[in-house]
Amino acid sequence: MNLIIPADRFDGNDAVVVKDSILKADRKIHQYAIASLHVESFMPLPAVPKSFPVADLVIKKGAVPDSLENRIADGGWWQIDREHTLLVRNVCSAKMMLRKGSEIIVQTNREELDEVDFSFLIGPVVSAAAVQQSILPFHASVVAFGDRCAMLIGERGAGKSTLAALFRTLGFPNMGDDLCAVSIKGNKARIAPTFPWIKLRPEAAVFLKEQSDLVVPSEYHRERSTILPDPMLGPKPRTLGAIFILTSSERPASAPGYLEPLGRVEAFQYLYRNIHASYFAKCIGEMDALFRKCLVVNRVPAFKCYRTRDLKQKPRQIDEIVNRMKSLA
Repeated sequence: MNLIIPADRFDGNDAVVVKDSILKADRKIHQYAIASLHVESFMPLPAVPKSFPVADLVIKKGAVPDSLENRIADGGWWQIDREHTLLVRNVCSAKMMLRKGSEIIVQTNREELDEVDFSFLIGPVVSAAAVQQSILPFHASVVAFGDRCAMLIGERGAGKSTLAALFRTLGFPNMGDDLCAVSIKGNKARIAPTFPWIKLRPEAAVFLKEQSDLVVPSEYHRERSTILPDPMLGPKPRTLGAIFILTSSERPASAPGYLEPLGRVEAFQYLYRNIHASYFAKCIGEMDALFRKCLVVNRVPAFKCYRTRDLKQKPRQIDEIVNRMKSLA
């Protein structure tokens, strides 16, 4: 199945074809708006297409060394040198190298990247590039509410993707699954779309298929399903309106609902723990800058989201979040 998305609905100039395998490289150069960056790639990516004359970040195929010289840090599967080059190796079939925050080189003997390769590319490696481009990356999902957006943050498996997918079925576009990119403009936190294709766990996919025809087999995680992004999303950043922190705690019997306001100190601890590529930022001396940006994000109202017992209770949780976003407008 080929999914053809008119690029003018994404503010681009060329039609974009999502092929049978979105991981498969081809000879065409693909251009996207990812985290407020103009990204040029040798392979299709699950991102918002946009045409531009000059790229901020180029992803290309090429030779990558087995090890870096003049290393300042070695984490086993990653290395960093004095020039702040990042090497990712021994954790997936491909090797990847980020240079100067503006070039990602991928070396693979395969015709296409496998799921693990792809996850490392659009996760740790792109996040490290964002750090070098003065962008604050979080491990979080983002949902658009008009000109504002909400961040869904929590540990892996907390249900961020499922909640974002349910919002999508109700007409609230997803802006990013697992990677949230925050830029600070004055005293406001602004978020631009990253990778709005949501990967779903099997039980969530079964539940959502009963409610929406937007659920389809994933093109880049073959054993999962995904929910199609809103073709009207566009690349523009939105102001962060609220942060919803998904916890593993079930709602106490005494609680009136699934949401509870969270104090600044506790909210900051969640934010700081979920900064993406923090190991890289610490090694290259960028953690203080990310800390200051995190303080700005922490001014945004934050709420604890209690875990629902099953997926059938999610609609009530969503209603509470929508009402909360309306009250903060």
